[in-house]
Amino acid sequence: MTTFQHKSKILAIAIAAIGLGLSSTATAAGPTYTNFTTQPFAETNESCTGETVDVSGVIRHHVVFVEDATGGFHSNGIFTTIAKGISSSGTRYVLNFTDRLSQYFGPGELDDEGIPLGPPVIATATFSFRLISNDGSPNLIMRAKFHITINANGEVAAFADDFQIDCR
Repeated sequence: MTTFQHKSKILAIAIAAIGLGLSSTATAAGPTYTNFTTQPFAETNESCTGETVDVSGVIRHHVVFVEDATGGFHSNGIFTTIAKGISSSGTRYVLNFTDRLSQYFGPGELDDEGIPLGPPVIATATFSFRLISNDGSPNLIMRAKFHITINANGEVAAFADDFQIDCR
């Protein structure tokens, strides 16, 4: 696995963790809407040419939380990033990132803020990451899908992931 693939998988996990961390803002039954912007966003990525690209921009979070009648907890969110970057050789890039996260935690054990921890737990995430150059250098296109289902016994009942990187 390349350093970039490793960083990208860590990024996917981090986005999922952001979604999980946001769940602590939900309260009683009924939807709770959370919208906020994280600014500035700064990170170093690896391009298709192997150069590092320093990017900075804005991350926007739009999340809905709902507690169901049985005490289970649902959340759906979309996270978008728009950024600009420059490589170590001076190539300019535009970065776009979109992550969609859907999760469910069944009623049962609660965290410190009264949010169910499951099991069962169901989480699905898809993300798209595009690092587009302005000088004809190859563009980096990543796509990922992730799903996990943990049954009421705490066993992984389903797991799937698909991670693709294209340089064009």
